[in-house]
Amino acid sequence: MTDLVGFVYQGVIEETLWETLLIRLQTIMNTRWISVMLDARDTDEPPIMVSISPDGVSVAQANEVGYHYFARDPFIDLPPDTVVTPEELIGEDAWFGGAFFREFIQPADVRFILGADFQAAPGHRGRFRACRTRQDGAFTEGDRELVRMLLVHFEHALRVHNRLEVLETERKLYATTLTRMQVGTVILDEQGNVQSLNRVAEDLLAEGDGLRNTGGRIQAMVRNENQQLQQLIGDALGGTAPRSPVVIEALSVSRSAGKPRLGVLIRTIALGEKLKGQKRAAVVVFIRDPERRTVPSYEMLRRVFSLTRAEAALAQLLAEGFSLDEAAVDLGLSKNTVRAQLRSIFAKTGVSRQSSLVPILLGSVASL
Repeated sequence: MTDLVGFVYQGVIEETLWETLLIRLQTIMNTRWISVMLDARDTDEPPIMVSISPDGVSVAQANEVGYHYFARDPFIDLPPDTVVTPEELIGEDAWFGGAFFREFIQPADVRFILGADFQAAPGHRGRFRACRTRQDGAFTEGDRELVRMLLVHFEHALRVHNRLEVLETERKLYATTLTRMQVGTVILDEQGNVQSLNRVAEDLLAEGDGLRNTGGRIQAMVRNENQQLQQLIGDALGGTAPRSPVVIEALSVSRSAGKPRLGVLIRTIALGEKLKGQKRAAVVVFIRDPERRTVPSYEMLRRVFSLTRAEAALAQLLAEGFSLDEAAVDLGLSKNTVRAQLRSIFAKTGVSRQSSLVPILLGSVASL
């Protein structure tokens, strides 16, 4: 039984939901057909059904299987977490004498059905169904007990999977936002070794100007700055115990002549329980290059500030650091024309000076 429980939890991350589990159950329960359906009733998503039959594994949405079939099926909305047969639910006469049994069940050479419904998530219901022919014989009390035992694990596995999906969605959202804002992020493990880094950090460290990745460790190019950096990382690593105060450190790092210094912020990541052999993320290092500006797109400027095409083109150049005269040359317009466009941009963005406009453009939702 232990391996079956393991397959329930493994099944939510398999390419075909619960494929391994259903194949094993098909053999153990001596069934010809066995299926699991997930029905998201509070959404417009059609139910998804995974089935094992003599022909192999199949995955289908309810609208592909046939709406007519599911609309007429009386063996639905079973008492939660209860294993029953159709005869027990609606009576033998109603089941065997009904049109659904005659049109769909009997032609498939199915005689015995065992089913159970379970709560997949708020607003989501799962359905488990197993079928046998007359020659296979009726399901036993042992079959019922097996299904009953698995139901709670179906529910737990889906809850864990749904929670992990939410966390992964949030992680991708935050990671993408930081990348678009041109902020480099480097995750360090408990020993201070680089565990992962985003594209911006990869580019900055690959340049080797101010900071570099040496043997899996972040180092500053200037000796005394590197000593300070390692000290701050060490201080942050010392504050990663569960429930310890968050440690935040910051410094600036020199680069080659004529380039502004890199801003570096170091922050602890509270550690959870450690799994054997697993390296935990302990510290995140944020790197900001003042020369890397997040310039809002032309189209987003138009939408956010209701600018005309010409105004959006001018606003984008100003956000990129062009002077008004340089923007006029680049756009092939007269100074009077761009001044008139600038006045209109001022009115739409609520500022009155060009020095105030650029921060508004760079800090708008368009940069995200």
